Amino acid sequence: MRKQGGKQQKTTSGQKSSERAAFSIYARIAAYVSIAVLFWSLSSSPRDQETAPLGKPEQAFSFSIQSSSKPSDQETPVPSQNESAAEIHEQLVHNETLGFQKIFVINLPERTDKRDALSLISALTDIRLTWTSAIRGSNVPDKALPLGVDRKGWRDGGIGSWRSQMNVIRTMVEENIASALILEDDADWDVRLKEQLESISEGTQLLLERAHKEEDFVSKLSPNTRKWDNINSPYGEGWDILWLGHCGETFPERIPGHHEIYDLLSARYTYYTLQDDETLPSDPKDITETWIGLEHESEKYRSTRWVHFSGGPTCSQAYALSQAGARKILHALSVGGTLIEQLDNAMSHLCRDHTPWDNPDDVKGPPGYPGANMRCLSVNPPLFSQHKPRGRKAAGSDIETVEDGEEIREVGESPNLVWSARLNVQNLMNGKPMQDQFSKAREGRKKAEFDL
Repeated sequence: MRKQGGKQQKTTSGQKSSERAAFSIYARIAAYVSIAVLFWSLSSSPRDQETAPLGKPEQAFSFSIQSSSKPSDQETPVPSQNESAAEIHEQLVHNETLGFQKIFVINLPERTDKRDALSLISALTDIRLTWTSAIRGSNVPDKALPLGVDRKGWRDGGIGSWRSQMNVIRTMVEENIASALILEDDADWDVRLKEQLESISEGTQLLLERAHKEEDFVSKLSPNTRKWDNINSPYGEGWDILWLGHCGETFPERIPGHHEIYDLLSARYTYYTLQDDETLPSDPKDITETWIGLEHESEKYRSTRWVHFSGGPTCSQAYALSQAGARKILHALSVGGTLIEQLDNAMSHLCRDHTPWDNPDDVKGPPGYPGANMRCLSVNPPLFSQHKPRGRKAAGSDIETVEDGEEIREVGESPNLVWSARLNVQNLMNGKPMQDQFSKAREGRKKAEFDL
């Protein structure tokens, strides 16, 4: 019995020793795992902060460094904590969404030609686009139209453009998108766009900083809405719209009545000038009229670009919205307003009469737009242009009807863009020098002068 008992005791003791050894191994493994998890969490936490849920203003710069589901070969730079605000802003402007959270492009699905072209130049210039389907006006029921829209007086293209852009703006509101650039699908830009925007952002920041020092610039908004008025943007704080692409704009003091409303010393009439801008045509004759064309005829303003508070831009070729701006437009031009004219003109009135402050009580703006308090800034001449492709002229428009026997455009063109991305596709792909689209015109003028 003792032997058996002793044997049993020995066996039990051996089992306990094995259990202790196994426990020791498990404990070591658990410790290694804990250390690995701790190391991983410490090393990854800064990036987790940077890519936290979007739309929260207290999370600086998070909206513009989101990684794409299909990352490009050139990764978006991630700011470090040791860099200055200016250095961070510079990196953001150079990222694949140009310092905005998203870049939306509105495109009719059947216009595959336009999407092909824009997809190619955006890839070649390291810009990431988010595509959204355009709506045809005939598919918008009368019940969904705001007060003031007369379908008989509007082309279906105009109604479709309004609804298509409202859909994008509504998406911004629904998803709390802090800022977005909205493009039409025939947009073009200079291949040096990011360098241009770096300079433009310095101008918008300075203008907004000066305006914020004036009491009347403070928006009378609720605290819940006001938090979107101070997004961490490389373009400054407190803007609603940045008009980066238009077909006509002027300085605000040239709008009738403005000089009687506002003090000419106001920040409203402050300009930020970019002189000797190499991205502008060197000969004023090559600059397409943008309502300030006379300035370029002067030697003093040759190759000059301006950043200023908006006077009254037309066309919606390319414009950026903040979250606050998106909410104001959705209300003014859809939910609670009166749409008395085409969308681009309606948005212009929001800027023209209420930028950056509301009109006095005794000065009435257009019906349907009071109290918007839109803060709009423009770049003039614009950075984005409407490309006019080679081929049938009317084929570039989704409003006009293409007919047989119409005039043919032999060479594509993009107004005011020296190194047009669309006209330099092959050069970009093959690593060749960029072509100045105005060089032949200048040579032709010189030859004509010589012949005389």
